[in-house]
Amino acid sequence: MAKTSSKISLRRKLLFSIACTIGFFLIVEVVLGLWGVQPTLYNEDPYVGFSSYIPLFVEQADSDGNVFLETAANKRQWFHYQRFTRNKQADTRRVFCLGGSTTHGWPYGEMVSFSGYLRELLALAKPTHRWEVINVGGIGYASYRVAALMEELIRYEPDVFIIYCGHNEFLERRTYQDIIQTPGAVIRLGALLGKTRLYAVLHQLLSSGDLSDRHGNSARPVLGGEVENILQDATIGPESYTRDDIQREQVIAHYQFNVERMIDIARSVDAKVILVTPQCNLRDFSPFQSEHISGLPAGKAATFASLFQQANQSHAKGRLQDALLAVNHALEIDGRHGDLHFLRGRIYLEMGDLQRAQVALQKALEEDVCAMRILPAMQQIVGQIAAKRNVPNLKFDQLVEQHSEGGIAGAELFVDHVHPTLAGYRLLALNLFDFLRQHQIVVVSDTVASGAVREVTDKIDSRVDRQALGTALRNLSGMLSWAGKQAESERVLQQAATLLGEDAEIYRIRGIEATGRGDIQAAIGFYRQALQVNPSFPEALNNLGVALLNQDAVDEATGLLRKAILVRPGYARAHDNLGRALQRQGNMDVAIKHYEKAIELNLQGAMVHIRLARAYASRGNPEQAIRHFRIAMEIEPSQLETRFSLGTALIDARDDGEALLVFQGIINDHPDMSVALNAAAWLLATGSTSTPDDIGKAMGFAVKAAELTQFQNPVVLDTLATVYAAVGQFEDAASTAHKALRLAKEAHADELASRIRRRLEMFRQSKPFVRNVD
Repeated sequence: MAKTSSKISLRRKLLFSIACTIGFFLIVEVVLGLWGVQPTLYNEDPYVGFSSYIPLFVEQADSDGNVFLETAANKRQWFHYQRFTRNKQADTRRVFCLGGSTTHGWPYGEMVSFSGYLRELLALAKPTHRWEVINVGGIGYASYRVAALMEELIRYEPDVFIIYCGHNEFLERRTYQDIIQTPGAVIRLGALLGKTRLYAVLHQLLSSGDLSDRHGNSARPVLGGEVENILQDATIGPESYTRDDIQREQVIAHYQFNVERMIDIARSVDAKVILVTPQCNLRDFSPFQSEHISGLPAGKAATFASLFQQANQSHAKGRLQDALLAVNHALEIDGRHGDLHFLRGRIYLEMGDLQRAQVALQKALEEDVCAMRILPAMQQIVGQIAAKRNVPNLKFDQLVEQHSEGGIAGAELFVDHVHPTLAGYRLLALNLFDFLRQHQIVVVSDTVASGAVREVTDKIDSRVDRQALGTALRNLSGMLSWAGKQAESERVLQQAATLLGEDAEIYRIRGIEATGRGDIQAAIGFYRQALQVNPSFPEALNNLGVALLNQDAVDEATGLLRKAILVRPGYARAHDNLGRALQRQGNMDVAIKHYEKAIELNLQGAMVHIRLARAYASRGNPEQAIRHFRIAMEIEPSQLETRFSLGTALIDARDDGEALLVFQGIINDHPDMSVALNAAAWLLATGSTSTPDDIGKAMGFAVKAAELTQFQNPVVLDTLATVYAAVGQFEDAASTAHKALRLAKEAHADELASRIRRRLEMFRQSKPFVRNVD
């Protein structure tokens, strides 16, 4: 009995110790809460940090001393201008609408965004409250930026957050290496601890020693203070994206984390949250970028391309069964090609098989390597989190399907890949208004009839400026054309042309599209039409100049490009293109000045440096050529031609050792690049200090280069002959040089033929050729 009593006593002691420990931590939590400490996960994202945070809203006082918050001037590139009182009136209810460019109202403007509609519709509510609707849609903003923004907004007495977010998650490059390497159990424990105030204090003290540092955690990938949008960056495009399934899963996990985090942030100030499930254009928008499966052999890739072409041709001729057969054969080779699935979906649509069409089109969306539309898995996440966290969820994806042809979202409600048409924005706003009523967030009098709602929407629709609308659609068409979406661009451009009539920019966009199709003559015609409408249109002058330059009409091109710069002296691209034209005319010194000016004006990309380097090389200035080739290589390290040109410039600068390192590096990466093999062989065999080992290597390089060019390249044969002479095989040297001379003459390469002839005479006299490198 004594033994049992001892066991009970120990158990009681243990329970008492646990209770005391829990009680201690509860007291600490209460005290920290009174001090205003917030749990870490309310204001910190463990996935990414930001290099800086500039507030969206800044204080401004009017002449009467009233203080307002207004959108900061340096944020208006991404956000609409909004203004509201710093101190909210007691009868005011403040609604923040958050998200990306759909919330923003792009491409039409704030007035027809769902925020704009709601602002007018909420005036129909009972007068017990005055409603403020603030549009906080940031162009290109993904969930992690929206969540960070909410940390600021909760200081402004919000009542409701309406969140429409999910299309921009893949816009900015970021990595999750630390998160990947952390075991799942540790991540879950960290998430649990992160909801405590004690952890928040200890974490901030240990990680930075500065309780005020919310955004600069160096252990996380750090993004810039503002969004970098691939679709607005002219130096890159969708083609720069490649398939990365692991990264995609990490992005989806990060999105899930941020949706939950936004709910936590809102609830920390007792604000309500409404999650809207986004929808996108599934039926009438093809993938931005498709990619073959990894390791697809060249032969199978060629067969795939042939089948894809057959399918497109059969589809265009209305032979749907033939098209489908070719598509299915191609899918057996590569089942992950987004454009192929899209074509399959379109074929099924025309066959009337809506169920199979839906599956194929959704697969096309999922296989889009450049994922600029919300993925189905992310739509599901919104619904799952809403159910789990008891958050109202407006299922806009289902609403769109109910109002779309065949139940598949398409062009009747989307103007591009994700942005609604005017009808689409109206549908979203009206259903949001009803949703707010259903969840008793807004109380509307029973006397308010549907006619009053219609009056509001008619009033908004009547305010739409046709000119502004046409301009917005025209600009959207230009963006789609740049992104390679020609069919989608043309559809939008037709709408813009209806609204704008004769418009220079529309003609210019048509010229760009014609250039993309390879129809240069049609492009020239469109650019000339643009200049008839606006003779001083600098972009059209530049485009026409480039088109004519590519048609060898150098003099006319030069005049047009000069005029473009006269109209806009700071037009960097025109300076670069004028440099090209002047270089073609042999006016190298002036060409160099324009290349330098383009770089001074911050023209992005490697090509301007490459052109400038070649111009300097032609003027006998290898040092400057080397400098700009190196800059170009920093911008595009994989550019083989630039690496080779750098090696050539180093030879001109008599830096054989560095040049040889460049050529050998190319050979290591690309063993069958004949020009690099030839250049390395020439350097090794003709140097005044070449060793027998150098000449042995040169022989291997020279023979391989000759084999790769089937002994038909006079430059390569000239090098091989020189190497034969270096090892004393003068008979082989002479016969090889003789063949090289014949090929050079046939190619009318007179200068090369002259050099080969001089060396041939040396070989016949049993003399090797040695360069003077002093």
